[in-house]
Amino acid sequence: METNQVELSKFGSQIDRSLVMVGDSFAYQNRFLTPEWDVLFVPNSYQGIWINRAQLKLCSYTEGDIVITSAKDADSFQREIGVYQDWMANEF
Repeated sequence: METNQVELSKFGSQIDRSLVMVGDSFAYQNRFLTPEWDVLFVPNSYQGIWINRAQLKLCSYTEGDIVITSAKDADSFQREIGVYQDWMANEF
């Protein structure tokens, strides 16, 4: 029997994964993200990270792989942002 188990981050945020063949991070942003999404980090056309403060969501794009993280509250949202900020500081 197949189950649809929800994936959660270490902070309890729900993680949804998908794949989009749209071209690059700039095309993804222009085509799929509404103005409520702010750029957190877009170093090149292969990667992008955006945040939606009103919905407590983060979106990451890496070569067409999309990860949407939906935080359960403002504290979890800030912690999720911190994970990305730590990654950016170490990688770039």
